[in-house]
Amino acid sequence: MTVSDQQLRDIRCGLEELRDFHFRWIANKLASERYAAWPNHVCEAAERDYRRFLALSRALPTVALVPSFLVDEFWHLHILNTRRYAEDCGRFFGYLLHHLPAEVDASRDSRDQLLRQAYDSQQLWREVFGEDLYGELGSNSADAAAKNHLRSIHKRAETSSNAESLPPKWARMHLRAPVVPSVISRRGQN
Repeated sequence: MTVSDQQLRDIRCGLEELRDFHFRWIANKLASERYAAWPNHVCEAAERDYRRFLALSRALPTVALVPSFLVDEFWHLHILNTRRYAEDCGRFFGYLLHHLPAEVDASRDSRDQLLRQAYDSQQLWREVFGEDLYGELGSNSADAAAKNHLRSIHKRAETSSNAESLPPKWARMHLRAPVVPSVISRRGQN
C-alpha cells in the first residue's frame, strides 16, 4: 500500500492530537508488579506505538490493521476502563473503535486472511514510521522484550512453590496467544 501525502499529513495531525491524551496510566499499570512488570523502556515503546496505531487507524479507516503484541496489550488495558476508552474514542475518532480478537480456532482461510492483514500492517508501518511493527526474530525490539519478559515470568511461576510469586492470570494466558493477536473493526463492520 502506498500512503498518499494527505494521509501522511492526517497521520501526523493525529499524532499531534494524541499528545493531549493521557495514556501514562496504562503504561504505569503494565509496569506494575500486579500486571506484567514490564520494564520502563518497553512501556514507553508500547505507549508510543499505541499512539501510532490510533493515528493510522483514523487516517486509514478502511485498512484492517493488526496490532503488535505490545499495542494489543496496551489497547486491552485502555478498553478495560470502559468510560475513559469510550470518551477517548469519541474525542479522537468520533465513534468507538472496536477490537475483534483473532479466533484461535479460525479456519485456514481466516488464518490466511489474518496473516495477509498482518503482512500489510507491517508494510504500512514500515512505510510510515520506518520501523518494523512486530520486530524481527532474534531482534532486541521492545515487542520481543515484552514477550521474553512474560515468558520468564511464566517460567518462574511454573517452578515456584510460592503462590505470591505467580504472575497474573492474563500474563500466563497470553503466552499461548497467537503471534498476531487481533484485528480491528470500524463502526458498522463485522
